[in-house]
Amino acid sequence: MNMINSLEASSRKVSVYTTLVILKNMRERLGLEAMCSFLDGYTRMIERTSPDIREVVLRELQEKALRQLYESALVEEQK
Repeated sequence: MNMINSLEASSRKVSVYTTLVILKNMRERLGLEAMCSFLDGYTRMIERTSPDIREVVLRELQEKALRQLYESALVEEQK
């Protein structure tokens, strides 16, 4: 059971990392405006096709401060 959880966690990390790299490359190659347009359009599509995901994420963000998430990323970057 622990191995399954580990594989699921790894899969989530790969998904998140892939998304971040796509956005970073888009920003570098096409510019910030193109990256933001892509991000907005893709987010709207997911919200339209999977409203349950939207609700779960919004609930999670209410429980965690965005500033705290941002600062935790900065701390990790400095390690």
